[in-house]
Amino acid sequence: MELIHLPWDSNLFGIKIAKISADKVDEAFYQKVIQSINDFDLVYVFQPHEELNLNVQQESLTPIDIKIVFEYELKGGYMIHENIFSYNALTDNKEQLYQLGYLSGHASRFKIDEQLPSSAFKKLYQIWMEQSINKAIADDVLIYKINDDIAGFVTYKITGSIITIGLIATSPEFTRMQIATHLFKAVAFNGAKMGCTHLQVATQLENGGAISFYLKNNCYIFSKTSIFHFWKK
Repeated sequence: MELIHLPWDSNLFGIKIAKISADKVDEAFYQKVIQSINDFDLVYVFQPHEELNLNVQQESLTPIDIKIVFEYELKGGYMIHENIFSYNALTDNKEQLYQLGYLSGHASRFKIDEQLPSSAFKKLYQIWMEQSINKAIADDVLIYKINDDIAGFVTYKITGSIITIGLIATSPEFTRMQIATHLFKAVAFNGAKMGCTHLQVATQLENGGAISFYLKNNCYIFSKTSIFHFWKK
């Protein structure tokens, strides 16, 4: 059993972290990981999702997250709302953008897992936002502005024929304005313009609001992945 060291995650969280993929996670597999964990403190385990055995009592065999990737077929005919702009670091409110970034991860496994350092989630999403703004991991950061306030944002990256949403969130101060829908369509517009055929976006099974939103916008489930956090005993 080969555990793959994750130096970036390890440095960020201040613990030694590795990952491994599995076809099936059961008690036997769990024991093998624990026996092989050696110098690692935490192992991420990724498994193609299958319905859980409701009789399983061991908490360690319950996924910390079930990642759902939605896909949407781009057909053209999209428009960008007049309130949507690319984020400008010189003129736009950075603090508002970062707060929305943290909000976008409210169902993240890095926030849910109470064994991770309490500051880890915010630090992770701060880096994610910074690297999106400087275009290290995103092609653009789009914001929806109401007067001088950032009421919502989305990041995206084009790889081949796929445009992928990284982070998306809207401010709770501006509800019932279809801001998320306008942002989603703006990404679709840019994808279609650049010759992409599909849009993809990932969320968590626990994020019911996001799931309802994507289904309402004619997305379909592309894949499901169960993610486990196995901690050294």
